[in-house]
Amino acid sequence: MDLGRGAGAGRARSWSGALALAAGAALALGPPWLPSPGGNREAGEPRWVVADRDARRIVLLDDDLLVVERREVPWPTHVRAAPGGALWIVSATLGHPRAGHELLLTDRVGRSQAVWEVPPVLDLEVERTGRAWILDRPPSGSLQVRAFAPGKAPACFSVPDRARAIAMGDGSVLVAAGDEGLGVLDPASGDWRLAWHEEGCCVLEVAAHGGPRAWLLVREGLDGSERVVELDGVLATAGNVRSPGSALVSASQGVQAAVWSVGATGDWARRLDPREGRSSAVVRLPALGAVAAFTELDGGLLVAAGGALLRLDRSGRVLPGQGGFARLVDLDALGPR
Repeated sequence: MDLGRGAGAGRARSWSGALALAAGAALALGPPWLPSPGGNREAGEPRWVVADRDARRIVLLDDDLLVVERREVPWPTHVRAAPGGALWIVSATLGHPRAGHELLLTDRVGRSQAVWEVPPVLDLEVERTGRAWILDRPPSGSLQVRAFAPGKAPACFSVPDRARAIAMGDGSVLVAAGDEGLGVLDPASGDWRLAWHEEGCCVLEVAAHGGPRAWLLVREGLDGSERVVELDGVLATAGNVRSPGSALVSASQGVQAAVWSVGATGDWARRLDPREGRSSAVVRLPALGAVAAFTELDGGLLVAAGGALLRLDRSGRVLPGQGGFARLVDLDALGPR
């Protein structure tokens, strides 16, 4: 359920029940998973934002993962950065996944700019203009994709009832529609078209960045094996690589482009080369419970796992992370991607 909020890097997240079982080991970042070495220096400018659901707060961190600011929000489930330091946040105000939710827009210092009551939200993305898109299901009705902006009535579009995730394409919304394939929604006309489909395949996740390329996490065949498919500028298959047991896919574009998948058990990450059909690095993570991942512009990976942020460089080498959270459920990058 990526990414699509910048020109290069990207994020993915998972709500798999297995991934929700964050192990306490994620809090103990023992060697070589050491906390980010801040010493006595003050935190820098915010670079990252995470949703710490069970602590009921949004946390901003600098590039070294030192805490810059904590903002109280009732049970945040999704968070996305918007232009100018604004944040879009989904809050489960009653603390229950099936109860009422709110969609909040806050400015760069955390002041509320707008709020909407919404049904339980499956996914949230933000386009470059700052408009937010959610995938949700009304109490009595089919799945829908809706667009939100301050001072305007939400725009609503129907999508297949098997839809699982959304991402921002090049002027369009990409929808991972399960065994129906990958769909493309044109916000201007409301037209829906099927862009990619293979018989016997179920599209679980889609990663994109507001540009023409995209990456799919697909489950196929009777054995339910996963693979990652790279799509070119016209959303045709440009390459694919098997990645059994994957639950997340995250990718970046640019000079140091990289594609990562994270296992359904949340205890491994794999860097992939779909065009070559191979894996180039496999790294064991120190805990179960990975729920979100973000591929940086330099090809490194940041993973939210239970009570910790884990970090890898593009080769898979372990970098300092950060612990002490209650239950992380989402993350995003602020500023350049």
